[in-house]
Amino acid sequence: MGFLFMKIFVSQRVVLTAHLVGCLVWGCTTNVWGQTDSVFPFTGSPVRGQIVDSTVNELIVKTNSGQVEVPAQSVRTLTLGEAPPQVARAIRSYEGQRFDDGLAELEKINDAPGTGFIAQYLDYLKALGMAESALGGGAVLPRDAGTAVAEFVRKHPNSYQFVPMTERLGRLYEIVGQPALAQGEYQKLAASTWPTFSLKGSFLVGKMQLAANEGTAAMRSFEAVMRSELNDAEAQSLKSVATCLNAKALAMQGKGKEAQQQLEQMIKDGNPDNQLLFANIYNALGTVHLLNGDDKSAALAFLHTDLLFAGQADAHAEALYYLATLWPKLGKTEQAYEARENLKSYYRNSIWAQKLGQ
Repeated sequence: MGFLFMKIFVSQRVVLTAHLVGCLVWGCTTNVWGQTDSVFPFTGSPVRGQIVDSTVNELIVKTNSGQVEVPAQSVRTLTLGEAPPQVARAIRSYEGQRFDDGLAELEKINDAPGTGFIAQYLDYLKALGMAESALGGGAVLPRDAGTAVAEFVRKHPNSYQFVPMTERLGRLYEIVGQPALAQGEYQKLAASTWPTFSLKGSFLVGKMQLAANEGTAAMRSFEAVMRSELNDAEAQSLKSVATCLNAKALAMQGKGKEAQQQLEQMIKDGNPDNQLLFANIYNALGTVHLLNGDDKSAALAFLHTDLLFAGQADAHAEALYYLATLWPKLGKTEQAYEARENLKSYYRNSIWAQKLGQ
Protein backbone atom coordinates (compact mmCIF):
# COMPACT_ATOMS: atom_id res chain seq x y z
CA MET A 1 0.00 0.00 0.00
CA GLY A 2 3.00 2.25 -0.37
CA PHE A 3 2.57 5.19 1.89
CA LEU A 4 -0.31 3.47 3.69
CA PHE A 5 0.94 3.16 7.17
CA MET A 6 0.52 6.62 8.47
CA LYS A 7 -3.12 6.33 7.73
CA ILE A 8 -3.51 3.17 9.63
CA PHE A 9 -2.53 5.04 12.72
CA VAL A 10 -4.56 8.05 11.78
CA SER A 11 -3.27 10.00 8.72
CA GLN A 12 -0.29 10.61 6.51
CA ARG A 13 -0.65 14.22 7.59
CA VAL A 14 0.01 13.05 11.10
CA VAL A 15 -1.95 13.33 14.27
CA LEU A 16 0.69 12.75 16.98
CA THR A 17 -0.49 10.14 19.45
CA ALA A 18 0.53 10.47 23.05
CA HIS A 19 2.69 7.34 23.28
CA LEU A 20 4.65 8.32 20.17
CA VAL A 21 5.18 11.92 21.18
CA GLY A 22 5.60 11.29 24.88
CA CYS A 23 7.03 14.62 25.84
CA LEU A 24 4.97 16.98 23.75
CA VAL A 25 3.43 18.80 26.69
CA TRP A 26 5.67 21.09 28.71
CA GLY A 27 4.75 22.86 31.86
CA CYS A 28 7.34 25.61 31.74
CA THR A 29 7.81 28.72 29.67
CA THR A 30 11.06 29.96 31.25
CA ASN A 31 14.46 28.39 31.68
CA VAL A 32 14.56 28.01 35.46
CA TRP A 33 17.29 25.59 36.47
CA GLY A 34 16.36 23.09 39.13
CA GLN A 35 12.64 22.84 38.35
CA THR A 36 11.06 19.43 38.76
CA ASP A 37 10.39 17.13 35.84
CA SER A 38 7.11 15.23 35.80
CA VAL A 39 6.21 12.04 33.92
CA PHE A 40 2.47 11.44 33.47
CA PRO A 41 1.50 7.84 32.70
CA PHE A 42 -1.74 6.82 31.02
CA THR A 43 -2.94 5.45 34.36
CA GLY A 44 -1.80 6.13 37.90
CA SER A 45 -0.04 9.03 39.56
CA PRO A 46 2.67 11.17 37.94
CA VAL A 47 6.31 10.51 38.77
CA ARG A 48 8.09 13.72 39.82
CA GLY A 49 11.81 14.36 40.11
CA GLN A 50 14.59 14.62 37.56
CA ILE A 51 14.70 12.54 34.39
CA VAL A 52 18.32 11.43 34.39
CA ASP A 53 18.36 8.92 31.53
CA SER A 54 16.31 6.68 29.31
CA THR A 55 16.53 3.32 27.64
CA VAL A 56 14.59 1.94 24.69
CA ASN A 57 12.03 0.62 27.15
CA GLU A 58 11.89 3.13 30.02
CA LEU A 59 12.49 6.58 31.42
CA ILE A 60 14.68 6.75 34.50
CA VAL A 61 13.60 9.36 37.05
CA LYS A 62 15.51 10.35 40.18
CA THR A 63 12.93 11.12 42.88
CA ASN A 64 13.09 12.04 46.56
CA SER A 65 12.39 8.42 47.41
CA GLY A 66 14.89 6.91 44.99
CA GLN A 67 15.19 5.98 41.34
CA VAL A 68 12.02 5.06 39.42
CA GLU A 69 11.88 3.34 36.04
CA VAL A 70 8.79 4.35 34.06
CA PRO A 71 7.96 2.00 31.14
CA ALA A 72 8.20 3.96 27.89
CA GLN A 73 4.93 2.56 26.58
CA SER A 74 3.07 3.84 29.64
CA VAL A 75 4.15 7.49 29.21
CA ARG A 76 1.28 9.78 28.24
CA THR A 77 3.08 13.13 28.58
CA LEU A 78 5.85 14.72 30.57
CA THR A 79 7.09 18.17 31.52
CA LEU A 80 10.72 19.21 31.79
CA GLY A 81 11.51 21.95 34.25
CA GLU A 82 14.66 23.06 32.45
CA ALA A 83 13.30 23.26 28.92
CA PRO A 84 14.19 26.45 27.01
CA PRO A 85 11.14 28.66 26.33
CA GLN A 86 11.24 28.11 22.58
CA VAL A 87 10.44 24.45 23.15
CA ALA A 88 6.91 25.19 24.36
CA ARG A 89 6.22 27.24 21.24
CA ALA A 90 7.66 24.52 19.02
CA ILE A 91 5.47 21.93 20.70
CA ARG A 92 2.35 24.01 20.18
CA SER A 93 3.24 24.26 16.49
CA TYR A 94 3.76 20.51 16.29
CA GLU A 95 0.42 19.85 17.93
CA GLY A 96 -1.19 22.05 15.28
CA GLN A 97 0.57 20.11 12.49
CA ARG A 98 2.77 23.15 11.74
CA PHE A 99 6.05 21.31 11.78
CA ASP A 100 8.01 23.85 9.76
CA ASP A 101 7.00 26.56 12.24
CA GLY A 102 8.04 24.35 15.13
CA LEU A 103 11.42 23.70 13.57
CA ALA A 104 11.90 27.45 13.19
CA GLU A 105 11.34 27.86 16.94
CA LEU A 106 13.89 25.18 17.74
CA GLU A 107 16.46 26.97 15.60
CA LYS A 108 16.20 29.96 17.95
CA ILE A 109 17.49 27.98 20.94
CA ASN A 110 21.05 29.00 21.82
CA ASP A 111 21.32 28.30 25.55
CA ALA A 112 20.29 24.65 25.82
CA PRO A 113 22.43 22.10 27.69
CA GLY A 114 24.83 20.20 25.47
CA THR A 115 24.46 16.93 27.35
CA GLY A 116 21.87 15.07 29.38
CA PHE A 117 18.25 14.22 28.75
CA ILE A 118 17.22 17.69 27.56
CA ALA A 119 19.94 17.66 24.91
CA GLN A 120 18.77 14.22 23.79
CA TYR A 121 15.19 15.36 23.67
CA LEU A 122 15.97 18.47 21.66
CA ASP A 123 17.69 16.22 19.12
CA TYR A 124 14.52 14.14 19.07
CA LEU A 125 12.27 17.15 18.54
CA LYS A 126 14.33 18.33 15.59
CA ALA A 127 14.41 14.89 13.98
CA LEU A 128 10.68 14.44 14.64
CA GLY A 129 9.80 17.79 13.12
CA MET A 130 11.91 17.16 10.03
CA ALA A 131 10.41 13.70 9.56
CA GLU A 132 6.84 14.87 9.87
CA SER A 133 7.44 17.87 7.62
CA ALA A 134 8.82 15.60 4.92
CA LEU A 135 6.17 12.91 5.35
CA GLY A 136 3.41 15.51 5.28
CA GLY A 137 4.68 17.37 2.21
CA GLY A 138 6.23 20.30 4.11
CA ALA A 139 9.39 22.27 3.41
CA VAL A 140 11.86 19.57 4.51
CA LEU A 141 13.09 17.25 1.78
CA PRO A 142 12.67 13.52 2.49
CA ARG A 143 16.41 12.82 2.10
CA ASP A 144 17.29 15.55 4.59
CA ALA A 145 14.72 14.21 7.03
CA GLY A 146 16.04 10.68 6.59
CA THR A 147 19.56 11.87 7.34
CA ALA A 148 18.37 13.61 10.52
CA VAL A 149 16.39 10.62 11.78
CA ALA A 150 19.19 8.19 10.96
CA GLU A 151 21.58 10.41 12.92
CA PHE A 152 19.18 10.52 15.86
CA VAL A 153 18.85 6.74 16.14
CA ARG A 154 22.61 6.35 15.68
CA LYS A 155 23.43 8.95 18.32
CA HIS A 156 20.72 7.97 20.81
CA PRO A 157 20.22 4.19 20.66
CA ASN A 158 18.93 4.30 24.25
CA SER A 159 16.28 6.95 23.66
CA TYR A 160 12.83 5.95 24.77
CA GLN A 161 11.71 7.33 21.39
CA PHE A 162 14.04 4.94 19.55
CA VAL A 163 11.30 2.53 18.49
CA PRO A 164 8.85 5.14 17.13
CA MET A 165 11.69 6.88 15.32
CA THR A 166 12.78 3.59 13.78
CA GLU A 167 9.33 3.36 12.20
CA ARG A 168 9.67 6.89 10.82
CA LEU A 169 13.09 6.09 9.41
CA GLY A 170 11.62 3.11 7.57
CA ARG A 171 8.88 5.26 6.09
CA LEU A 172 11.41 7.85 4.95
CA TYR A 173 13.49 5.14 3.32
CA GLU A 174 10.37 4.05 1.47
CA ILE A 175 9.63 7.42 -0.04
CA VAL A 176 13.23 7.97 -1.21
CA GLY A 177 13.17 4.64 -3.01
CA GLN A 178 15.18 2.47 -0.62
CA PRO A 179 12.81 -0.47 0.04
CA ALA A 180 15.52 -2.83 1.33
CA LEU A 181 16.60 -0.30 3.96
CA ALA A 182 12.97 0.35 4.86
CA GLN A 183 12.33 -3.35 5.37
CA GLY A 184 15.42 -3.56 7.58
CA GLU A 185 13.98 -0.89 9.89
CA TYR A 186 10.59 -2.60 9.93
CA GLN A 187 12.22 -5.89 10.86
CA LYS A 188 13.69 -4.10 13.87
CA LEU A 189 10.17 -3.06 14.82
CA ALA A 190 8.91 -6.61 14.47
CA ALA A 191 11.61 -7.73 16.92
CA SER A 192 10.73 -4.98 19.41
CA THR A 193 9.54 -5.77 22.92
CA TRP A 194 6.80 -3.16 22.47
CA PRO A 195 3.79 -5.30 21.47
CA THR A 196 2.10 -2.58 19.42
CA PHE A 197 5.25 -1.77 17.48
CA SER A 198 6.08 -5.43 17.04
CA LEU A 199 2.68 -5.85 15.41
CA LYS A 200 3.30 -2.78 13.26
CA GLY A 201 6.66 -4.17 12.24
CA SER A 202 5.18 -7.48 11.10
CA PHE A 203 2.56 -5.61 9.12
CA LEU A 204 5.08 -3.31 7.47
CA VAL A 205 7.42 -6.16 6.61
CA GLY A 206 4.47 -7.83 4.90
CA LYS A 207 3.67 -4.62 3.03
CA MET A 208 7.23 -4.39 1.74
CA GLN A 209 7.16 -8.05 0.72
CA LEU A 210 3.94 -7.39 -1.16
CA ALA A 211 5.50 -4.42 -2.97
CA ALA A 212 8.39 -6.70 -3.96
CA ASN A 213 5.91 -9.25 -5.41
CA GLU A 214 6.77 -11.75 -2.68
CA GLY A 215 3.17 -12.83 -2.23
CA THR A 216 3.77 -16.01 -0.24
CA ALA A 217 6.06 -14.31 2.27
CA ALA A 218 3.64 -11.38 2.55
CA MET A 219 0.76 -13.72 3.35
CA ARG A 220 2.77 -15.25 6.19
CA SER A 221 3.43 -11.79 7.63
CA PHE A 222 -0.20 -10.69 7.32
CA GLU A 223 -1.46 -13.92 8.83
CA ALA A 224 0.80 -13.31 11.85
CA VAL A 225 -0.81 -9.88 12.23
CA MET A 226 -4.34 -11.26 11.93
CA ARG A 227 -3.60 -13.94 14.55
CA SER A 228 -2.25 -11.44 17.06
CA GLU A 229 -3.90 -11.44 20.47
CA LEU A 230 -3.71 -7.65 20.67
CA ASN A 231 -7.21 -6.27 20.32
CA ASP A 232 -7.14 -2.54 21.00
CA ALA A 233 -8.38 -0.07 18.39
CA GLU A 234 -4.97 0.28 16.78
CA ALA A 235 -4.49 -3.47 16.52
CA GLN A 236 -7.98 -3.90 15.07
CA SER A 237 -7.19 -1.34 12.37
CA LEU A 238 -3.99 -3.18 11.52
CA LYS A 239 -5.77 -6.51 11.37
CA SER A 240 -8.52 -5.19 9.11
CA VAL A 241 -6.08 -3.67 6.62
CA ALA A 242 -3.91 -6.79 6.80
CA THR A 243 -6.97 -8.75 5.70
CA CYS A 244 -7.28 -6.52 2.61
CA LEU A 245 -3.61 -6.86 1.76
CA ASN A 246 -3.73 -10.60 2.33
CA ALA A 247 -6.43 -10.82 -0.34
CA LYS A 248 -4.17 -8.86 -2.69
CA ALA A 249 -1.33 -11.31 -1.96
CA LEU A 250 -3.73 -14.16 -2.68
CA ALA A 251 -4.46 -12.68 -6.11
CA MET A 252 -0.72 -12.50 -6.76
CA GLN A 253 -0.67 -16.27 -6.28
CA GLY A 254 -3.07 -16.65 -9.22
CA LYS A 255 -6.18 -16.83 -7.05
CA GLY A 256 -7.78 -13.61 -8.24
CA LYS A 257 -11.35 -14.88 -8.21
CA GLU A 258 -11.05 -16.04 -4.60
CA ALA A 259 -9.46 -12.74 -3.58
CA GLN A 260 -12.21 -10.77 -5.30
CA GLN A 261 -14.89 -12.79 -3.51
CA GLN A 262 -13.23 -12.17 -0.15
CA LEU A 263 -13.09 -8.40 -0.70
CA GLU A 264 -16.64 -8.18 -2.02
CA GLN A 265 -17.83 -10.09 1.05
CA MET A 266 -15.99 -7.59 3.26
CA ILE A 267 -17.88 -4.80 1.52
CA LYS A 268 -21.20 -6.56 2.18
CA ASP A 269 -20.42 -7.32 5.82
CA GLY A 270 -18.53 -4.16 6.79
CA ASN A 271 -19.63 -0.75 8.00
CA PRO A 272 -18.86 1.94 5.39
CA ASP A 273 -18.47 4.43 8.22
CA ASN A 274 -15.14 2.71 8.80
CA GLN A 275 -13.48 4.78 6.10
CA LEU A 276 -10.00 3.43 6.75
CA LEU A 277 -11.16 -0.11 6.15
CA PHE A 278 -13.28 0.64 3.11
CA ALA A 279 -10.64 2.79 1.43
CA ASN A 280 -8.23 -0.11 1.70
CA ILE A 281 -10.84 -2.66 0.59
CA TYR A 282 -11.52 -0.73 -2.60
CA ASN A 283 -7.82 -0.18 -3.28
CA ALA A 284 -7.16 -3.88 -2.81
CA LEU A 285 -10.12 -4.70 -5.04
CA GLY A 286 -8.77 -2.34 -7.68
CA THR A 287 -5.41 -4.12 -7.62
CA VAL A 288 -7.12 -7.52 -7.86
CA HIS A 289 -9.06 -6.33 -10.93
CA LEU A 290 -5.78 -5.15 -12.46
CA LEU A 291 -4.23 -8.56 -11.88
CA ASN A 292 -7.32 -10.07 -13.51
CA GLY A 293 -6.84 -7.81 -16.54
CA ASP A 294 -10.01 -5.77 -15.97
CA ASP A 295 -8.91 -2.12 -16.20
CA LYS A 296 -12.43 -0.68 -16.18
CA SER A 297 -13.44 -2.44 -12.96
CA ALA A 298 -10.09 -1.49 -11.43
CA ALA A 299 -10.65 2.19 -12.22
CA LEU A 300 -14.14 2.07 -10.72
CA ALA A 301 -12.76 0.53 -7.52
CA PHE A 302 -10.06 3.18 -7.16
CA LEU A 303 -12.63 5.84 -7.99
CA HIS A 304 -14.61 4.74 -4.92
CA THR A 305 -11.63 5.66 -2.77
CA ASP A 306 -11.11 8.95 -4.60
CA LEU A 307 -14.72 10.09 -4.31
CA LEU A 308 -15.84 8.59 -1.01
CA PHE A 309 -12.73 8.15 1.15
CA ALA A 310 -10.38 10.98 0.17
CA GLY A 311 -9.90 11.78 3.85
CA GLN A 312 -7.80 8.62 4.12
CA ALA A 313 -4.65 10.25 2.82
CA ASP A 314 -2.43 7.24 2.21
CA ALA A 315 -5.12 5.18 0.54
CA HIS A 316 -6.19 8.23 -1.45
CA ALA A 317 -2.65 8.79 -2.74
CA GLU A 318 -2.52 5.19 -3.90
CA ALA A 319 -5.90 5.47 -5.63
CA LEU A 320 -4.86 8.67 -7.42
CA TYR A 321 -1.71 6.99 -8.71
CA TYR A 322 -3.65 4.14 -10.24
CA LEU A 323 -6.33 6.44 -11.64
CA ALA A 324 -3.64 8.57 -13.26
CA THR A 325 -2.29 5.47 -15.01
CA LEU A 326 -5.64 3.83 -15.78
CA TRP A 327 -7.72 6.72 -17.14
CA PRO A 328 -5.60 7.16 -20.30
CA LYS A 329 -6.16 3.51 -21.16
CA LEU A 330 -9.89 4.15 -20.94
CA GLY A 331 -9.81 7.33 -23.02
CA LYS A 332 -10.28 9.64 -19.99
CA THR A 333 -7.41 12.07 -20.52
CA GLU A 334 -8.99 14.93 -18.55
CA GLN A 335 -9.62 12.69 -15.54
CA ALA A 336 -6.06 11.35 -15.82
CA TYR A 337 -4.66 14.88 -15.71
CA GLU A 338 -6.79 15.75 -12.68
CA ALA A 339 -5.70 12.63 -10.80
CA ARG A 340 -2.06 13.31 -11.59
CA GLU A 341 -2.24 16.94 -10.49
CA ASN A 342 -4.07 16.08 -7.26
CA LEU A 343 -1.45 13.46 -6.42
CA LYS A 344 1.40 15.87 -7.05
CA SER A 345 -0.34 18.68 -5.17
CA TYR A 346 -1.59 16.91 -2.05
CA TYR A 347 0.88 14.03 -1.68
CA ARG A 348 4.01 15.23 -3.39
CA ASN A 349 6.35 13.37 -1.00
CA SER A 350 4.45 10.09 -1.05
CA ILE A 351 5.92 7.02 -2.70
CA TRP A 352 3.01 7.14 -5.13
CA ALA A 353 3.96 10.62 -6.36
CA GLN A 354 7.59 9.48 -6.64
CA LYS A 355 6.52 6.41 -8.58
CA LEU A 356 4.35 8.48 -10.92
CA GLY A 357 7.30 10.70 -11.73
CA GLN A 358 9.57 7.81 -12.69
